[in-house]
Amino acid sequence: MGRRSVAVAAAAALSLSAVAVAQETAVLRGKVEVMTRGEGGKLVPAADSSGVVVYATGFTQDPSSEVPVVRQKFKSFILPDGRGGAFRALPVTRGQSVEFVNDDVELHNVFSISKSREFDLGKKGPKDKEKIRFSQTGVVDVFCDIHEQMVMTILVLPNRAFAITGKDGSFEIKGVPHGAHEVRAWMRWAEPPTPVKVTVPQAEPVSLQMVQSKPDEAHTDKHGKSYATHKDAYQKLTQPKPGTP
Repeated sequence: MGRRSVAVAAAAALSLSAVAVAQETAVLRGKVEVMTRGEGGKLVPAADSSGVVVYATGFTQDPSSEVPVVRQKFKSFILPDGRGGAFRALPVTRGQSVEFVNDDVELHNVFSISKSREFDLGKKGPKDKEKIRFSQTGVVDVFCDIHEQMVMTILVLPNRAFAITGKDGSFEIKGVPHGAHEVRAWMRWAEPPTPVKVTVPQAEPVSLQMVQSKPDEAHTDKHGKSYATHKDAYQKLTQPKPGTP
């Protein structure tokens, strides 16, 4: 091998070594303590600390090729892991798409008027589906224009280093690059806690605390009007006639 070839091979080896170092990652573990207001306004630990999205910042990553599926079922948004309810949030990476599928027996109209991603899927019948791409980081509140109680949030993050807490508030974030970062947490109807600075790899668990406020699901439809005049096929079928016990 000539001197030039040796130099090229050495440069390539150094380049690969640098890439390998840059891609070194570790796992961040910790716990989020969710507090609520008890009797007399005293802060007490919540019985359930699940559903908090915990994520690391300070770097960007390409999104996963996975397309999470959000289903509309029994007038509720059901997330990919089977979770439902307005408290829950779906974390995705900037540039990732989410598919919305109507698994119900009636029409739904999924929409968002959030600044980071505004969209309107129109009226979708049973088994209809559509993908939406989220190209800007931020909080995207999603509603149904027909059913006021249908509420969910998509949290668009700059990387794939995120996790969702279990019932005891514990979390495990995999694939965090070595270096200095911040760990943050988000939950609907709760004040975000002060970010925690970490240096990865870090042996000590990360500890966060956040206070849950009183849920407020009041919102308008996609036209900024009240849902009071909306017609609901389920309500028509299930509500008793006047005078019926």
